[in-house]
Amino acid sequence: MNPGLTAIGIAVEMRGEQYFAVQDFSTAVSALTKEEQEKKVGQLLKARGLHIAENSEDARKPVIAR
Repeated sequence: MNPGLTAIGIAVEMRGEQYFAVQDFSTAVSALTKEEQEKKVGQLLKARGLHIAENSEDARKPVIAR
């Protein structure tokens, strides 16, 4: 096993008479606030050459279905 992996998620579901199971191994990260998440994602996008709008209020507005 990879010693850098520190977390695991396991799910098992029965469908009819068959069981389906999955495992997800990952590295746990510290919890971030919404603002910290947005800042980190923005940094990653900028590092890849994408422009990030300064005002993110439009992105937080609810979408109204028509």
